[in-house]
Amino acid sequence: EGNALRVGSAGLDFETLNTYSVGVRSTDAAGASIVRTFNISVNNLNDAPIASAGGPYSIGEGQPLALIGSATDQDSGQILTYEWDLDYDGSVFNLDASGQSPTVVFPEQGSRTIALRVRDNGTPARESIVTATVNVSNRNPVLAVNQATVSGNVLDTFTNSGTWSDVVSDTVTLAASLGVVTKNSDGTWSWSYVPPAK
Repeated sequence: EGNALRVGSAGLDFETLNTYSVGVRSTDAAGASIVRTFNISVNNLNDAPIASAGGPYSIGEGQPLALIGSATDQDSGQILTYEWDLDYDGSVFNLDASGQSPTVVFPEQGSRTIALRVRDNGTPARESIVTATVNVSNRNPVLAVNQATVSGNVLDTFTNSGTWSDVVSDTVTLAASLGVVTKNSDGTWSWSYVPPAK
């Protein structure tokens, strides 16, 4: 009886070729043999995109920051999706923003690591995760005065008002060099002072 031999795949380039001819030979004890062939078609493995998250970025707290993501894919004709984790812990990816270049806001000062995940629509779908650093600096509170000059007489009550604001995470205090200033929770403030008589 003959023995069928399976041809191995050593030395074959599956990245550039995808159709192969396989020969099966049967040989009997007297040395007579016969070969039969058939073709196989191998689908190339989909390559993962090569991504960049841009950066490092520097921005003030509460200010808009345009992220700059980019990617290339060796497999032509594929659609890439871009997703961002704005506080990446190096393990779990939490989706915070989508798109290649979204505009985001960081409300608190400090340094953080963000991550970009780029996924293609190949079969099977492949993805890459890359990181970048964002340095968020503290910004001065905003303070406005309604009246540039307040006038009156001695023993009159002088008053003025205005507005204040800052990012939500910052605690703001108000103090006046003269008189009493009151900070209101609605973002306004009021001031009063009575000039004493000599």
